[in-house]
Amino acid sequence: MFRRSVFSILVLALLSMACGGLSVPQIGGASSVTFTPDPSRTATAIIGAEGGTITATAEDGTTYELVIPPDALDFSETISMTPISSAEGLSLSNGLAGAVILEPAGIIFYEPATLIITPSATLSGEMTLGFAYDGTGEEFHLQLLLDDATSTGYIPDSSFLLNATALIANASSRTLKLSVPSTRGYGAGAGSAQDIAKRLKAPRPSDPMDNFDEQLIELGNGERLPFMGMPKFKEALSQTFNADILPLLKAARSDPALADKAFLAYDRWLAYVNEFGLYQDLIDDIANAKVVIIDIIDKASERSADRCFNEKRPEEAFAMQRWIRYARKFLPNTPQIEEIQARISKCLTFKVTFHSVITEKGGDYGYSYELSSELTLKATSSTRATGSAPLVYTNGEWIGDNGCSFDLQGEDSVLDAEGKSLGLSITPVSRTSPAVNITFRYDPGVPVENTTMYCPDVDPFHWTTTAWQTYFSEMHAEELKGLGYEISSQITGAGSFTGWVINNTTTGPSGQAVNEDTQIEVIHTPSH
Repeated sequence: MFRRSVFSILVLALLSMACGGLSVPQIGGASSVTFTPDPSRTATAIIGAEGGTITATAEDGTTYELVIPPDALDFSETISMTPISSAEGLSLSNGLAGAVILEPAGIIFYEPATLIITPSATLSGEMTLGFAYDGTGEEFHLQLLLDDATSTGYIPDSSFLLNATALIANASSRTLKLSVPSTRGYGAGAGSAQDIAKRLKAPRPSDPMDNFDEQLIELGNGERLPFMGMPKFKEALSQTFNADILPLLKAARSDPALADKAFLAYDRWLAYVNEFGLYQDLIDDIANAKVVIIDIIDKASERSADRCFNEKRPEEAFAMQRWIRYARKFLPNTPQIEEIQARISKCLTFKVTFHSVITEKGGDYGYSYELSSELTLKATSSTRATGSAPLVYTNGEWIGDNGCSFDLQGEDSVLDAEGKSLGLSITPVSRTSPAVNITFRYDPGVPVENTTMYCPDVDPFHWTTTAWQTYFSEMHAEELKGLGYEISSQITGAGSFTGWVINNTTTGPSGQAVNEDTQIEVIHTPSH
C-alpha cells in the first residue's frame, strides 16, 4: 500500500507540473549546468579489444570505475576519466553524488561500458537519478541508473525511468551504475519528483535521443509507458526518425565522418522501438534506414579499399573492419559482410622475406648457418594477415681450415605465420593518432643441421644438431609470446614500412662468440 501511495503522489505531481503531462518543450535550448573537472585526479588507460577497467578517485573520496567489456572496441584507445569537482546549476535538489568526463569525446563502444560510482557519503532525498552531458554541461539530460536486474545496452530498459517501487532505497544506495554507450560526461545525484517535472519544462537537449531519454516513466508494477502516452510516443519516434535521424544517415553517405554519430543515434532510436514492441508499427522507417545504411557501408568500404589499392595504405583496413561491425549490428546476414572481408583480404596482402645468418666462432674456427623463407600473407577472416612457407637452409658451412673437410646439410622447417595468434597485424595507436603499430608474430620451427667431418686416415664422423634454432631462441627469448616470436614497430605511414633488421650476440657453450644477422622484409602487395 505504501509503494502504491508513493507512486500515485508522484504521478499526480508530474502530470500537474510538466505542462499537463503531454506536451514536449522546445528542443534546442542551452543547458544551465556547468561542470568543473579536476585534472589532478585524471586516470588514463589504454583499452583494447579485450576490454579493461579505468579507476579514479575524487578529492572528496568518491570513487569511479569504468568497466569496458570485451569487443567494445576494435583496437586500442587511450581513454581518460576525470572526476568533476563541482556542478553549478544542477537541477537535482539533493545535490551531486558524483560525475566524470570521459575523453576523447565521441568514442563509441559497440558493447556499452558501465560506470560505477561509489559516493563518499550516503545520499538523501526521494530518489537517485543518473545523467549524461557533453563538454562542460551541454546536452545535459537525465539517464537511467542501472541495477542488478537491468540489461545492458545503449538504452538498457529505457534511458530515464522513474521506478516508484524503489524511490527510498535508491536514494540511500552506496553504489550507482550507468550505461555508457560512448565517451562523454556522466554522473548521478539525488532529487525529487519536482526536479523531474522542472527538467521536463526546461530547455531540451538538441540531440533528439537525449531528449527522448527524459520522456519515460515506470509504473509501480514494472510496466513501462512513455510519459506522453503510447500513440504520441510512436508518432514522436517516427517524426524524430524522419526529421533528424534519417537526414543524418543520408548525410553520412557522402561524409563517412558522420557515420559513427548517425549509427549511434539510430541505435538508440531502434532500442526504444524494440523495447516498446513497435518494430512492425515503424517497419517502413526501419526499412528506409536499412537502405541508407547499406549505401553508407558499401560506399565507405569501397572508398577505403580504393585508397588501400591505389595509394598503398594498408591502414585503410581499420575503417573497413568498422564497417563490418556496423553491418553485423544493423544488417545481420547481409552479403556485404563477406564483400567487405574480401576487400580487406585484398588490401591486407603482404610479401614477407625472412633471411637469417647465425655464426659461431671460437678463435679461427666455427660454423655459419644461413636460412631464408618467402611468405605471402593475406587477411582471410580478420585484419590479421597470415600464411606459411618452408624455412630453407640456403647455406651451412665450416669456418677455418684444420686439415679436415665438413659437409653440412640442413633439414628445412616451416616458418609458420598462420597458426593461432600468428601473423602480421597493423593496428592504430589511437583513434586520433596518425601512428600505427605493426606486429609480426611467427614460429620458425626447428631446422636441423646434419654435419659430417672427413679427416685423413679417420673414418667420417657424423652428428646432428639444432644449433641455429638453439641460438635463435636464446637471443629472442624476450620476444617469445605464446606460440611464436613477436616483433613490432610503431610508425607513421604503414605503406612506407619496409621491415626489421635484427643484430644479436651471445656466447656458445664453449665460450665461442655467436652473432646473428636477421632481416625481415615486409612489402605491401594489395591486389584488386
